[in-house]
Amino acid sequence: LSLLGPRQRLLAFNTPLQFVVHAEHPAKQQAFDALCAKHGYFFAFHGSPHENWHSILRSGLQVMSAHPHMQLHGAAYGAGIYLSLLSSVSLAYSGVGAGAKRLQLGAQGTDPQAADSEAEGAYGCLAVCQVRPA
Repeated sequence: LSLLGPRQRLLAFNTPLQFVVHAEHPAKQQAFDALCAKHGYFFAFHGSPHENWHSILRSGLQVMSAHPHMQLHGAAYGAGIYLSLLSSVSLAYSGVGAGAKRLQLGAQGTDPQAADSEAEGAYGCLAVCQVRPA
């Protein structure tokens, strides 16, 4: 895990908290890079609630179709890892929406401890995934 430098960040997200995850063995990454050089690649977004990211960072994105009790959003288009070319689509699956609305509607003078619990849904995590076309 490495913090991205200012010139590497996606400016649209307006946060310095952007990281790159080095998830694969170097030999496997080298093979993937060679395939990308030959066949091309694109980037797409994956959104998931913050409580899923510990597992995602440790194990990578996993197809959970065999474990429907572990899926949060079902499999409307079949088994797979769902990505979008639009960050706004993936952000909707990150859990950011409801908490952000609660924060906007909060009254002045509320209990700070309650405000902290309200802030839980005010941020989201997106992965920017390098994808090689099939």
